[in-house]
Amino acid sequence: MSTGSIWTGAFWKAAAERAISTFAQAFIGAGLVINLTDLDATGNSLLAAGSIGLTSAILSVIKSVGFGLASSEGSPSLVEVPTAKVEEKIEAALEDENARQARLAQGDNNGDQ
Repeated sequence: MSTGSIWTGAFWKAAAERAISTFAQAFIGAGLVINLTDLDATGNSLLAAGSIGLTSAILSVIKSVGFGLASSEGSPSLVEVPTAKVEEKIEAALEDENARQARLAQGDNNGDQ
């Protein structure tokens, strides 16, 4: 996400993935705790677990937006992946390999060395 904006499809796709994951984790965790510890006094354990999961997912989206606004990359995460450097290294390696293949094709057997 090189645009540095939270108003991109890539940002919202990543934020949605985080929110869905957070919801599932909170829903399952809350459901287990409610059912295993007899905290289900009202009999609405599914509703309680869903409410906890939804609240957690909303907090995840708020966190993603905050991180997106704070990040120079516009990422929903504070951890920035240096993708440009990786791409540069891949391009350089491909250029080296192409040059080696060209030397081999011309009959230069020293291209591997």
